[in-house]
Amino acid sequence: MIHFMSIYHPPFTFVVSCIGLAVADLVLVRGRSKTMALVNAAVPLGGYMSRTIVFIATISFLGCLTTPSIAQDSRWGSPDDPTVKFIIAIESKWANSSCSPQTELKVVIADDFQGTATDGHRYDKAEAIATDPKVVARDCQLGEVKVRFFGDSIAIAYGAENRIRKAEDGKEATRCQVWTDTWLKRNGQWQIVAAQDTVIPCPR
Repeated sequence: MIHFMSIYHPPFTFVVSCIGLAVADLVLVRGRSKTMALVNAAVPLGGYMSRTIVFIATISFLGCLTTPSIAQDSRWGSPDDPTVKFIIAIESKWANSSCSPQTELKVVIADDFQGTATDGHRYDKAEAIATDPKVVARDCQLGEVKVRFFGDSIAIAYGAENRIRKAEDGKEATRCQVWTDTWLKRNGQWQIVAAQDTVIPCPR
């Protein structure tokens, strides 16, 4: 379930500083406009210099805004972290949804969720929380789950699961999957916004 996202929320004071710097530069240039007009009339190079000042100020402002987004911190979540515990608990419920309905998933799977199934087709929230009574597995188990945070609002969960279900020939077989889920914190609530599963050979 891998969908990488990059969302950056710059600190308020940082944005104000950048805007203030740009405005100050523009005011300074406008304040010099009469003087520069006289200089430009006598020395054509002055017009070039004034335009260069505005250009440099603009580039500095844009660079001021974009540079911190590149330095987004990432870290592995500790097993004792409350958010990690919450994410793993929800992932366990999702893994068990193949064996029994899990009503809590309606809240934690985002309305704009998009997933990629093992056969490659895309599916939305409605399909993600749907339960088919004709395809009920047993012995659903969640494997190891690791969570990596990217800033304060994005988390990627890497996990595995397995269950026993009937194949098309009616025989039972163990199905093993690895997956990657993308979590996003919006309005103070963590939700799954993207997912991708891959079927793998089960360990012997």
